[in-house]
Amino acid sequence: MKYIVLFIVLFSNAAIADITCSQANAQFSTGDKKKAVDMFLELAKSGESCGYEGLGEAYLQGWGIEKNLKKSLIAWKKAEEIDGSELSSIKVAYLERVLNK
Repeated sequence: MKYIVLFIVLFSNAAIADITCSQANAQFSTGDKKKAVDMFLELAKSGESCGYEGLGEAYLQGWGIEKNLKKSLIAWKKAEEIDGSELSSIKVAYLERVLNK
């Protein structure tokens, strides 16, 4: 019984996170950048790489939050650490190059 409960908890949280990532991306795309940033922040706090990616892009572009390249780099590094995606690696390399000029 305890394995069934654990399975349900693990997979229900993953499903919620996926929906929330999609919702945050939709908010970001439709123009409500501040609300999207708040959603990405909550996702990042729960350890979701999409939360860090969203925050990294928001800080990079200054969308819904004050532009801050150092905070963008920190967020993209955390996303890279979590999922190792090519996009995260590219953003980290780009920001390190820009900040080290």
